[in-house]
Amino acid sequence: VSTQSTGGLGTLAAGLLLDEVQHWEVFKTISELFVLVPALLGLKGNLAMTLASRLSTETHRGIDNHVTVVAGYLALDQAQALIVGLLASFIAMITGLADGTTLSNMMVLFATGLITASLVSILLGGTMCAIVLVSSHYQWNPDNISTPIAASLGDSITLGILSIVSSLLFHIPEKNTKIALCSVVIGLFILTIPPLLLYSWRNRYARPAVLQGWIPILLAMLISSGVGIIMGRVADKYPSVVAFQNHD
Repeated sequence: VSTQSTGGLGTLAAGLLLDEVQHWEVFKTISELFVLVPALLGLKGNLAMTLASRLSTETHRGIDNHVTVVAGYLALDQAQALIVGLLASFIAMITGLADGTTLSNMMVLFATGLITASLVSILLGGTMCAIVLVSSHYQWNPDNISTPIAASLGDSITLGILSIVSSLLFHIPEKNTKIALCSVVIGLFILTIPPLLLYSWRNRYARPAVLQGWIPILLAMLISSGVGIIMGRVADKYPSVVAFQNHD
């Protein structure tokens, strides 16, 4: 019951935050950001909690080399987060093209999706790893700790990062500078995906996970992006509805 209550409070806080930031200039100008919101919020359940479960399983097996285990799974989690962010941003960009969004705004959209996905993966992934390792040391059940923390903090952290990053990029005054900076960011993140996957593949603990679980993750991203498209369409007409956004 406490886990459900904590998760509900976290979702409520995220809804209130989204109700506030939807009035920011960046959200009013680049409405396609709403397409990213559900997909990136889903990283909490689709990746962070999966990471915690995998690490918990490894610790129950009595694995001593925690550094190797954590490094392998964190690399995979980062790669998966970037791929989800990349595809969600691509869908949002296509939506923006249909609506006549400018090139600079599309670059902001794309860069925001990748930066947010990466930072959320690092923060939540690192937190999940720390919880599992500490719990293993004191012989606690990590699921009783990681689930409430991810449920309560995941949504608000993700939405906060997305809002701040998009606003910072959007308010770069020089358009050419904005496009160039976003292009470099996008290129760097895309180039990091193959090395991360390769490192995970060479890690004997993370290797099985490299080949498994992609279909549910990608399907969840597609469904969430569809929800985001609908959210973006109704945000202007019914702004109060945005506060009731939810995902799991």
